[in-house]
Parts: sequence; structure tokens; C-alpha cells
Amino acid sequence: MNSLTKPTKTPPPEIIIDTSTLFSALYNPKGNEASLLTLAHQGTCSIHLYQYVLDELQHVFKRKQIAFNMVIKLLETYDNIILSELLHPTKEELHLAKSVISDPKDRPIFVFALRKIRENTNAYFVTGDKLFFKKQVQTPLQGKVKKTKDIIRILCS
Repeated sequence: MNSLTKPTKTPPPEIIIDTSTLFSALYNPKGNEASLLTLAHQGTCSIHLYQYVLDELQHVFKRKQIAFNMVIKLLETYDNIILSELLHPTKEELHLAKSVISDPKDRPIFVFALRKIRENTNAYFVTGDKLFFKKQVQTPLQGKVKKTKDIIRILCS
């Protein structure tokens, strides 16, 4: 390496989480899902939240009669939690989602994860939903669908 060339630091992995993973992280502060928030806070990873996930979570909190504004205030304290929109999903992305995801409520997060994984080889989708571990879903997501315990193992190795 040339003495003038500085080694480039690879950015931390991008972790996309679904609604149930975020709910578990908030509901059980000692669980694996909450550890993802801690790892993001430490800079080990960044968490990419799709606005759709927050909207779904807000409905869950409303049903359970829990104040949602506290969630927003908490998430704002983390530098490495990034709230994103999915801009202009393509016809191809929407068609693929419809062909591999049976539940219409899961299609938006699939398209979001698909886009993020295509944009960044160091991105993972973390979920406990068995639907996302089927081969026809894993293939377009490049095998980057992980359970929380598995992504923690990857991040901490």
C-alpha cells in the first residue's frame, strides 16, 4: 500500500427490520431484538426502518392503548437508526413481491428489503416471520434474510 493511501473503513452493515422485530425490541429490553438497538447505538450496524413499519407499529400501539409518541422520541435518540421511505417502487419489484409474498401486508417490507439489499451488499433483512425464509423469497433477497440471533452472531464475530 502506498504511504499516501489511507485504508478505507468499510461501513457497518445495514440492518432492515420488520414491525414484529421492532415491537419486540421495544417491548422486551433484555431480548435479542433490543440488542440490535444497542449494537446500532455502538456503531456496529445501522438500522434502516421503513416508514411503513412505523405506521404498522403505530396501529399495534393504538390497539394496545400505548402512547406511540414515546417510540418516536426514543428512536430519535439513536444516530444509527435511519427512517426511510421507499421511493418509486418499480413494476418489476411490485410484480416480484406479489409473486413470492402471499400476505399483501408483507409485500411493502419485502420490496424495501429487496431494494436495500440490491443497493448494498452489506445489508440484511432481520425478521422472525417464517414466510421470508422460504426459498422463493430468500433467492431474490440473496439469502440475506436472517433471524435476530443469527445477525447478532454475524455482527459480533
